Parts: sequence; structure tokens; C-alpha cells
Amino acid sequence: MIISRTKFLAVAALGMIGFMTTLVFMIYSAPDVAKTQLLVETLMVVFLVLLMRHVPKLSTVKQHSTGRRTLHALVAGSIGVAVTMVLLSITAEPMDMSVSQFFNEQSVPGGHGRNIVNVILVDFRAFDTFGEVLVVALAGLCAVSLLKPGSVPSTKVKSLILGTASHIVAALMLVFSLYLLMRGHNSPGGGFIGALIAVIGLSLLMFAESPQYVRERLHYAPFSIAMLGVFISFAAGAVSLVFNLPFLTGLWWKDVLPLGTPLIFDIGIYLGVIGGVMGMILHVTEEMD
Repeated sequence: MIISRTKFLAVAALGMIGFMTTLVFMIYSAPDVAKTQLLVETLMVVFLVLLMRHVPKLSTVKQHSTGRRTLHALVAGSIGVAVTMVLLSITAEPMDMSVSQFFNEQSVPGGHGRNIVNVILVDFRAFDTFGEVLVVALAGLCAVSLLKPGSVPSTKVKSLILGTASHIVAALMLVFSLYLLMRGHNSPGGGFIGALIAVIGLSLLMFAESPQYVRERLHYAPFSIAMLGVFISFAAGAVSLVFNLPFLTGLWWKDVLPLGTPLIFDIGIYLGVIGGVMGMILHVTEEMD
């Protein structure tokens, strides 16, 4: 929906567009990317719903003249058409499959995993992933520092059914997130996807109970969990330096245990994302309460 007179309808339309994008990744056989897209869009809807209480009503926003709005629509449409034409011209060219072929051939012998996407994230391009989880933690700290206390209603949903079912569903989602974390190196899953599912489960529990209830169940401050995750990922990468190998080189001890530094690195990603995202969500909700 292009035109909306309510904030809720605008958020719902934005979420639906994101969910429809997931179908594109499913069509092209990219389950890891599709799961990530679906979970990120779900969390975006949660964030926007929480922040809508801080946003003024659309009716109070100053309306531009008809000519000004027409100009804005033309500029937006022109940019959309230009981006579409560029993408069409790029996709019309033959694809260079050399990079894909390299990762396909080296995933098992080089990264000891059959899930090529996860092997790239925690082994071949682990430094990029480490930077991303560090950005998540720092972005959460910065976002929290910008929020100011406000006098808005509580977000608790007063429903007996939700209050009862949320505990069961949240527990199942947390267990499932750990399952995805452990299987991610050989099947669709991984630390990032598992962390997003855990955050959604904890968010459901937060809406049914209270932010303080979830904070007590975490036992530690969310950003402390995030920093612990960053430290674990860094330590997993630093182990390779002991063996005179480059930082974040994957090491495996399959002869002793089915364990390797990429799995430990992924556990750090799991904790870093949970701590960073939950820190933002809990702070926003506590300001409301």
C-alpha cells in the first residue's frame, strides 16, 4: 500500500513487502538467506510497533501542498525506475561462477561444513562477520544512549491465553534456536539465525509479562551478554595465533571432539546478537513502562 492514513497500516504494509521478498530467496534455493530475511522483518515490525508510541499521529504532521507532494512522488518514482533498470542490466549479463565454484569445492575440505553460507560466514569471511556482530553491540549501546524517558503507556498485553501460551512458545523457540546454532555448519541455520529466533521468543515473553521479567530471566545485563559474545568470537579467532596461523583461521579437533573454533566463533555471534538486540528492545519497552 503506497498511501496510508494510519501508522499501523503503514507498518503492516512495510512488513508484508519484506515477507514477500523472502519468497524470492526461496525460489532461488537460498534457505539461509530466506530465514534471515523473514526473522529480520519480524523483528523490524516489533521495533516499529514499539516506537510508534513515540511517533506523533499522522494527522498532526504538517501536510505539504499538492505540487510539493507530486514532486516528491516523481523523484521517488524516478529513483525506483533507475534502480530497476540498473538491476535489469546487471542481471542480463552472464554471471561469473568462479567464486561460487570455489566455495562449493572448498566448503567441506577447507571449512569442514556442508552449509556453504555458514562456512563462508564463520570461516572464509569470519573477519567480516566479527565486525558485523561488533557493530550490532555498538549500535545497540548508541541507540539506547539516544533514547529519552517518556510518558507512554505500558506494552504489556493483558491476555490470559497469551500469558499462558507465551511461556511454552518462548521455551520451545529458545530450544529451537540452540538446535539451529549447533546444526548450522552442515544444514540451514547458524548463530545469527538462532539468535534472531531466541530474540523473537524473548520478545513474546516480554509482551506477555514485563521487561523486568525477561531481564531477570537473562540473569545478566543484555549488553554484558553482547560483550561476552564479542569476546568469545575474538578468543576463538585468537586461538589460531598460538599455532602461527592468521587471525580467525578455523581449527578443528574432529579426532578428539566434533568441535572447532568456527563453532565457538558462531556461539559468540549467537550471544552477541541476542545481547545487542534484546538490550535495545528492553530499554525501549522499559522507558514506556
